[in-house]
Amino acid sequence: MSTKNGNAANILNAFAPLTDEQIRDQFDALVRNATRGDRLAIGAIAIVFGGFLIDEARTALGPRYEQAAGDVVQDFYLGLVEGQFTFPEVHGAAQPWMRRAIRSLAAETAYELGHRGPELDPEGES
Repeated sequence: MSTKNGNAANILNAFAPLTDEQIRDQFDALVRNATRGDRLAIGAIAIVFGGFLIDEARTALGPRYEQAAGDVVQDFYLGLVEGQFTFPEVHGAAQPWMRRAIRSLAAETAYELGHRGPELDPEGES
């Protein structure tokens, strides 16, 4: 095969659809890079998965504290920037790992909000 034809094949391969496994591998790599403080990876996660993360935080917080969901997601992004998380070396773990991280942060937030006392409780309940 000539170099000219080889280059054309490489260009066409660049536009070939990815397999599910390739997509999972790339998603894992993105989240792994984010946990290492890669700001481009963190930005990509924020843009593509921000709504998912907010919904996950709201669900984990429950109706009493759901207004704190934005704070939970902000804590997640800050934790990524500061390298506070470790991504497991498990194939296909990106989405379940993010879900667990958000739920863990939400549990901490709900605990803190619940122990501030009635004067600081967001709904005035004790």
